[in-house]
Amino acid sequence: MRLKPKAMMVTKPERSRLANKALRVNLRYTMPPSPTKYDCTQCGACCRSFPIFASEADAMREPAIRQEARALPEYLQAEGKAYQLFPLPFHARCPYLKEDELCRIYESRPSVCRRFEAGSEQCIEARRRQGIGEAD
Repeated sequence: MRLKPKAMMVTKPERSRLANKALRVNLRYTMPPSPTKYDCTQCGACCRSFPIFASEADAMREPAIRQEARALPEYLQAEGKAYQLFPLPFHARCPYLKEDELCRIYESRPSVCRRFEAGSEQCIEARRRQGIGEAD
């Protein structure tokens, strides 16, 4: 068994700090900022690409969530996840995304939707998954 010299040993907290620093550096340099301007009310790709969950507070703000979303069993609930909006059986999109790609509950949409940033790396990935190019 080969032992590392003391100078090369890194403590667990130091390893964690270095890993976090590396992650921040990687995220900063993985994708250059896009010069394209995105409008989050146009394509609806995010509403068809990623799981969407709503909290109890979201359901209080928008009563349709309680009526149309799937209430998660208590053992599956977590902070911000009490209802599942997408994916649901027989749905290819969030149930609140209308045919014109606009959100039926936009003004009272769930917090996760409010935090989703147009033009973010996730937005571009959602557009890629849906076969949508740079801001059409």
